[in-house]
Amino acid sequence: MKRAVEYDPLSASAHAVLANLCGHAGRSSEAVRAAKSATELEESFVSYFALSMACRIDRQFEEALAAGEMALALSGRHVLAMATQSMIFADWGRNSAAQAIYQELVARARQGYVQPTALAISACAAGDSDKAFEHLREAYEIRDPGLAAGAWRNVHCVGLSKDPRCEEILVRMGLK
Repeated sequence: MKRAVEYDPLSASAHAVLANLCGHAGRSSEAVRAAKSATELEESFVSYFALSMACRIDRQFEEALAAGEMALALSGRHVLAMATQSMIFADWGRNSAAQAIYQELVARARQGYVQPTALAISACAAGDSDKAFEHLREAYEIRDPGLAAGAWRNVHCVGLSKDPRCEEILVRMGLK
């Protein structure tokens, strides 16, 4: 991805993907730098979402929330951006705010489709592990692509990885 950024330094998407990969690799400072470059090149959902996640990993909670608010505004409150905001609040110790976002997602799911992985991440951030596992099981049953695309990692980050129900889902997914 670094090579892609070198070949096309004006690509906000390339910087955003680099930020995401650096974040997943535990290189949080590099992730923040790449995501800031993305937002400087283009004010878009993708760039601000990447900045929100990078700042969360780097424990820059105020900056993460501000970038997340921009991502929410630019996307019409995309459910994965909402779930990320709930994780930021949980990491920052603002549990009531994380719970409020989860309740908003639950209400939204009554009106239309909301990815179960987004619900699982937000339920986990809100401290409701039973609901989080209900949503994860549903995600598995319907083959929610978010389950394979990173939501599982986020659930681990919020603290469910030690729960024995994780093993059950991993076995069902064929990962154990």
